[in-house]
Amino acid sequence: IASKNLTSRIHLIRNIPFAEIDDVYLHSDVLVLASLNETAAVCILEAMSHGVIPISPDTNGTATYIENGTSGFIYSAGNAAEIAEKLTRLAQSSDFVREMGKREWMQTLLLRMTANIDESTMSRVMSFT
Repeated sequence: IASKNLTSRIHLIRNIPFAEIDDVYLHSDVLVLASLNETAAVCILEAMSHGVIPISPDTNGTATYIENGTSGFIYSAGNAAEIAEKLTRLAQSSDFVREMGKREWMQTLLLRMTANIDESTMSRVMSFT
């Protein structure tokens, strides 16, 4: 990030307290899930409910929430070049980011994709909207 002079545009954040997460999503454009050990990360649903574009590996259940290229991106797990390509695509077109991140589109997709999630999880995710 520093070698590409992107420290003012890219922020790596981890271990965010729950009370602060809503504010982080409201000030974010993209969420990259780099974990290879997630079964189905709720952070993807939280991000999508805020209009944040998710980028997720293809090795876990989280990828099933995303329509690749429409509501986010799926990459081959462990492939940093693929993540970079998707981030570059987003960085080169603010119109594309706005269109993909439209809250209404994301919420419709979120509701469709989460029809089988239990009520307490859905309530937590939707509390961010």
